[in-house]
Amino acid sequence: MKVSKSLKGTIFTEERKRNISLGQIGKIISEAAKKKMAEAKRGKTGAITNRWKGEDVGIKALHHWVRKYLQQPELCEFCNRNKSIDLANMTGVYNREFHNWKYLCKSCHIDYDRPRRHKRSYKQEQFPNSALKDPDKVNSANKAPSGY
Repeated sequence: MKVSKSLKGTIFTEERKRNISLGQIGKIISEAAKKKMAEAKRGKTGAITNRWKGEDVGIKALHHWVRKYLQQPELCEFCNRNKSIDLANMTGVYNREFHNWKYLCKSCHIDYDRPRRHKRSYKQEQFPNSALKDPDKVNSANKAPSGY
């Protein structure tokens, strides 16, 4: 939706957003307009977008971002034997710095996390409003779709 300059920066209520959305139903968008919209979005990733949260990101979105930009090695970064499938935070600092993350096989990930299981999770401290109830039970179901 294109917003006029006079409305730029205005915070719309949920009702107003819904009404605007309903007003767009059934409108036909020309191929030229679709092409123009696609061109406007091209190359806008990360901090350039208006949805960027920086370090104020949730745990799932952070894992998704790291998976997207940190190349996954062929083998586990600890044992160098098994295929690496888990993205593990190694330092307890949840941010976008790659040195805090490693790809581990399931067994190495479990062995690495085992000594910390009896303590209060640093994930809960860093993400108190997270929907994640038990951070020790993060599994591959929360993985980003393939291709990222």
